[in-house]
Amino acid sequence: MPAAATPRSRPCAHPWLPSLYLTALVALSVAASVAGSRILLVVDEPVQRWVEGHRTAVLDDVFRTVTSLGAGVPVVVAGTALALVAWRRSPGVGLAVLAVTLARPVVVTVLKAVIGRQRPDLDPLVPRTGPSFPSGHVVAAMVLWGAVPWVTSLHTRRRELWWAAVALATVVVGAVAASRVYLGVHWLSDVVGGVMVGAALLAAGRAVARAGLPARGSGPGSGPLPAPDRGRGQRGTSTAVTGRWSEIEARHRKPSSPTRGTRMSTTSSPEVA
Repeated sequence: MPAAATPRSRPCAHPWLPSLYLTALVALSVAASVAGSRILLVVDEPVQRWVEGHRTAVLDDVFRTVTSLGAGVPVVVAGTALALVAWRRSPGVGLAVLAVTLARPVVVTVLKAVIGRQRPDLDPLVPRTGPSFPSGHVVAAMVLWGAVPWVTSLHTRRRELWWAAVALATVVVGAVAASRVYLGVHWLSDVVGGVMVGAALLAAGRAVARAGLPARGSGPGSGPLPAPDRGRGQRGTSTAVTGRWSEIEARHRKPSSPTRGTRMSTTSSPEVA
């Protein structure tokens, strides 16, 4: 029976995956920047015409509201607040979330200027300015809402809560991406590129957190985060830095006696269940 899914085993389980992901992102960016992005328009234009042909007054109002979940200024404010929440358990993660939040508009501006793709000009429902690739709203939504499961895993070991955070992030990012196409301000490949750029920024943030500051309470004599029913309020190194439970579970399962058949002394620490 396969092990239950937890935050400890997400995308980096395969060492070749980041290289494959980066290659796909570069290929999509090149396709968007050369020859008027004709390769991408083979799919983008029929999709755009189909979406605009199925608009309704109700959906117009819904997607005008949904798209604000990826608006620039609210995302910076919410990302800063999320970084402060992460800081309580791990300064390294808090700084990484803040750095990604502040770096996002710079990265998007540079990519838009370099690639210079034109926006759809069929029937836009909201004003749009600047180049089209990648979608800045989608990058912003991915950076903010994609960090929610990461920060959630710092504060709880309950898998259902972590999966709820993953579901929330997936729904919000998907809705923002759909809104940009529906409103006629981005091509389908623009929002796909936005998801990929946002995911790359989050991956960079995780790398910074792993190589950055230790968690509060780390250092000589500090142990792993205790079980939920013991040591309330204590903080440990492993979970606070990485948001993973595997190190804790491994230590809890490790026997405390040095040899088989040797009786545990009365002064030794009891094994954690």
